[in-house]
Amino acid sequence: PVSKPRIDPDQIPSPVAVQLADQKEWDQKPFVTSLRTCTTPLASSDFMAIDGGNCNPRFFRMTTYNLPNTDDLLNTSQLPMGLVIQPLAQLRADEAPIETVDFGDAGPARCRRCHAYINPYMIFTNGGQRFVCNMCLFENEVEPGYFCNLDMNGRRCDLDQRPELRSGTIEFAVPKEYWNKTPMAAAYVFAIDVSWNAIQSGMLQQCVTGIKNALWDANGVSKLAPGAQIGFLTFDKNVHFYNLSPGLEQAQMMVVPDVSDVFVPLSEGFIVNPEKSQIIVESMLDMLPQLFAENKTTEPVIGAVVQAVRMALENRGGKLILFQTALPTFGPGALRHREDSKLYGTDKEKTLYAAQDDFYKKLAESCVDAGLSIDLFLFPNAYVDVATLGCLSSITGGETHMFVNFNAARDGVKLMGDIGRIVTRPFGFNGLMRVRCSTGLRIAEHFGNFHMRNSTDLELAGIDSEKAFGVLVKHDGKLDEKTEASFQVALLYTTADGRRRVRVHNFSTPVTTLLGNVFRWADMDTTINFLSK
Repeated sequence: PVSKPRIDPDQIPSPVAVQLADQKEWDQKPFVTSLRTCTTPLASSDFMAIDGGNCNPRFFRMTTYNLPNTDDLLNTSQLPMGLVIQPLAQLRADEAPIETVDFGDAGPARCRRCHAYINPYMIFTNGGQRFVCNMCLFENEVEPGYFCNLDMNGRRCDLDQRPELRSGTIEFAVPKEYWNKTPMAAAYVFAIDVSWNAIQSGMLQQCVTGIKNALWDANGVSKLAPGAQIGFLTFDKNVHFYNLSPGLEQAQMMVVPDVSDVFVPLSEGFIVNPEKSQIIVESMLDMLPQLFAENKTTEPVIGAVVQAVRMALENRGGKLILFQTALPTFGPGALRHREDSKLYGTDKEKTLYAAQDDFYKKLAESCVDAGLSIDLFLFPNAYVDVATLGCLSSITGGETHMFVNFNAARDGVKLMGDIGRIVTRPFGFNGLMRVRCSTGLRIAEHFGNFHMRNSTDLELAGIDSEKAFGVLVKHDGKLDEKTEASFQVALLYTTADGRRRVRVHNFSTPVTTLLGNVFRWADMDTTINFLSK
């Protein structure tokens, strides 16, 4: 038999050398997003991007930047055709900030057929009276208030005053028809488990310290977005609310023992301004470890806590940061211990990774309606059923942090860092995101932490600068290699300081008939990220 040719290890490129070379290249020059002659910087590289009409790679990456023109060519390449989108990614300090455009009560200019937002790739015709949509090729009338004459090159004369026609990423201030409730600044509610496990492990003390460090700087100034407010609950078998009104001498605790029918016992003082109520909040937090030092309860209720916070923030939205130490075996959504080591390695093992029931799934979906995102901090020293509880964060666009057998000396610094990052990073809530693509392509699937009621819109109770989504793109026909393929990501959301915005990312990329080009312009990091999603 003929022996197979062996792969020479010396011919395999070193990822380390590739990354170093890429970083060296972008240390010396900025990346202009509209240039088609240079490859996109690697995800691992630190680079400065200049928005030239395509959005910054921090927001939008593709598995390949030369799209195969047919499904057959894509199948031959064995590459997925996917996008990885991080709509609120933070820009580098030396990059130009995203501009905000306000079209007034009329709202941003959009295609009448596919509702794509105005962008640099729409072509104005007929002396500036019409524009052709780059997504569906429909010819739209230009509204009289938006009309401008074209110059000799067919470009609008006011191009320099129209960032939405120059920039790949833009934010639109939107009128009331884009609201589903009156926009308000975000509320951050901390719900802290004070059962026996929380006291014994030292978790409660670390949480208190971490929350104080996260909310205020050394001068007592709030680190939150302007207008953002805070609230606190503690819970074991009961749920404890705190009135933190700045006029009080000390916080008032109100206990709701009937967790099967939980309610919010105070209309004012639960959600407060972090600067006006700083003294009262800090003294309340400092008091918690002593107050519950003798607590022998080992069954923390979590379902009732989420129900109560959802009621409190129904007309507002925001974030619930929940600290939990044990499996909730009491109250609404009580779970049973179902771990069975006999199932490991069998076909039935996968049942352990599915939710026990749909209580938490339905509860999370009701939180999406309220615009309430949930972050879970779990501190188990036994089975805690993340598969079921994790629905709360995965459906509401939150995240789950796991500290098994919490040790304050070992894990305290990481816990404090995680709490600080959650409350200070850019955050939006009450969001709706849609990805559009040009004729010949279709959006097939979405991957990530969100809720979907239909096949096109991602409902995001919360989204921050570190959340990314995968989108699978498929062919809907043969693409013309003479024209580029276009994508548009539109995120309607409320900013943490209470303004309703639409953030739009636009991207246009060449089409190819050559398999070599598909690989030459492929992005391995994005492909691996996409496949893992």
